[in-house]
Amino acid sequence: MRSKANVTVVQMRALALCFLGGIATLLEGQPPAISQNGVVNAASRIPSSLTDGAIARGAVFSILGVRLGAETSNTHLELGSRGRSITIAVRSVQPRQIQALLPKSAPLGPATLSVTTPDGTSKPFAVRVVTAAPGLFSVNRRGWGQGQVQILESTGGRKLNGIESPIRRGGKAVIDATGLAVSHRATVVVGGIPVQAQGMDHASLGVDRIRFEVPHDAPQGCFVPVYVRAGSSPPSNVVTMAIQDGGASCRWSAALPLPESRIGLISISRLDALYSDSSPLTTLERAVAAFFESGSLNQTPNPLFLVAPEGTCTAYYGDSRSGMAIATGFGDAFARSTQGRGLSAGRSLSIAGSGGVRVIPTSPGKPGAYEVRLGLEEAGRPPAPPLFLNDPKFTVSADGLDIGSFMREIPGPPALEWMNRRELAVIDRSKGATFEWRGAPKDAKVLILAVSVNSARSAGGFCLCSAKATSGRFTVPAEMLANLPSSEPVPGPPVNMVFVISERVTNDSPVPIRGLDQMWEYSTYATGRRVSYR
Repeated sequence: MRSKANVTVVQMRALALCFLGGIATLLEGQPPAISQNGVVNAASRIPSSLTDGAIARGAVFSILGVRLGAETSNTHLELGSRGRSITIAVRSVQPRQIQALLPKSAPLGPATLSVTTPDGTSKPFAVRVVTAAPGLFSVNRRGWGQGQVQILESTGGRKLNGIESPIRRGGKAVIDATGLAVSHRATVVVGGIPVQAQGMDHASLGVDRIRFEVPHDAPQGCFVPVYVRAGSSPPSNVVTMAIQDGGASCRWSAALPLPESRIGLISISRLDALYSDSSPLTTLERAVAAFFESGSLNQTPNPLFLVAPEGTCTAYYGDSRSGMAIATGFGDAFARSTQGRGLSAGRSLSIAGSGGVRVIPTSPGKPGAYEVRLGLEEAGRPPAPPLFLNDPKFTVSADGLDIGSFMREIPGPPALEWMNRRELAVIDRSKGATFEWRGAPKDAKVLILAVSVNSARSAGGFCLCSAKATSGRFTVPAEMLANLPSSEPVPGPPVNMVFVISERVTNDSPVPIRGLDQMWEYSTYATGRRVSYR
C-alpha cells in the first residue's frame, strides 16, 4: 500500500502536468506578436525607435517577435497606410524572426505592419517608410563588427576582407548593403574620409553591392570604421574593415590581446564622475583580473573591443534590453567579458602600494576571474573603502595554481584634466561635440566614449573615439552621434554619460609566467559626466 506521502507526491505531479498542459493549450491559439523595436533593417539592426530606424523602399528587413509562424505559405504580412494595404513578400520564417522585402512601391510615410498566421493576426506595428535608409551587412549579421567587405583583386578574383586578409590603401573593394535608393549615389566613409561609390551592383534581391576605392590617406588598422551615406538620409550603421599596406596581417591595437592563446589580464582603474553640476565628483577605484584560454576575437560579443585607429570614431546601436556591456577601460571590459576556460591564479591576488595591501578575491561563478572595489568616495558619505590608487606604481602578486606564481609592477592610473567638462552638460547631436583636456601622458591612449540609453524606447548606443594623447582636443563628428537616442528624464542611476579616458597598456609576449602566452596590464583613468543628448 502506498503511503500518504507518496499519494501526495503523485497528486502534485499530476496537477503540475495538467497545469503545464493547460498553458501549452492556451499558447497554441495565441496570435503572433511583434517585439518592441521589432521591425529593423536586416543589415543595420538599428532599433525602429531611433533616427535611422525607418525602413526604405526595396530594403530587406527583419521582424522580431514570438509565434511568427513556421512556414512561408502560412505567414502573411500586410502594410497599411492611409486606408489602403499592400501584401509584402515573405522570404523566410522562423517562430521568432521573419525576413521580408519591402516593395519599391510601398507608400512613403507612417504606416503599420501586421503578421497573420493560422492562429491570428498581430497588433499593428508602427513603421516609417522612406526613400533611403542604408544598412551595411556585417559578418556576424548583428549590424556591427567586420563588414561584409570583399577585396577586388587585380586578377579579377575576390577575397573576403578581415584581420588576416587586410586591404591596402588605394585598393578596390565592395561592401554589401540594403536600403539604398537607386536615385541616390552612395558615399562610403572609410576611417572618417568620404569617397564616392564607383558603382553599385545587385548581389541579390534587395541587396546591393557598393564598389569603392580605399582612400590613399585612410588610417590603417584591424578595425577601421566604415559607414555609408545616401542623399539626405541619416548615416548607416558602422561596421569595420581591415586596412594594412604590404598585404600582411594587420597590426593589432595595443589595447587588444591576440586570439587563440593563454592570456593574463590585470586592470586597475579610477573613475571620477560628475552626476550633477551641483554636486562634487564621485570617485570609484577598481581592480580586475582574468586568466583564461581565449577564443577567437572575431566572435567576441562586445563591440566596445573593436577600438578604431587614432583620430577616428566608431559607433554601435541596439536594443538596450540586450545588455550592452559598457566599461570605461579595455582591461576592465575584457576581464569582465572573457570567453574560454578560466585559469586559476590562486584563491586571491594582492595589490600593494603606499596605502598598504589589498586583496583581490575571485569572482563568484567565474573561474579565473578576480575583482574588487579598491576605493569609493561619494559626497556626504565617508570613503568606503578609502581611496587607494594614489601612487605612481603598484605591485600585483599571486601564488598561482593553473599558472605559475608571479609579481608584476603596474603604473598608477594616468590622470588627465578634462578642461571643458561643465560646458558639455548638453550635447546637440546634430552639431557634434568637442572635448578638450590636458596633462595626459605621452605614452597613454586617450578615448572619448559617449553612451546614451532611452529606456522608454528600449534603445541605446555608444560612440567611441580614439585620439592622440598630446593633441589635447578632439571633435566627435555629428554623424557619429546622429543615431544615439535622445535623452528623457528617467529615475534611477544615470544612463546618459560621456567620458574622457586615459589608458596605459603594457604587454609581455612571451611572458615569464608558467602557463601563459601573454600578460596584459591596463592602467586607466576616466573622467565622466552625466549629459543630456538633444
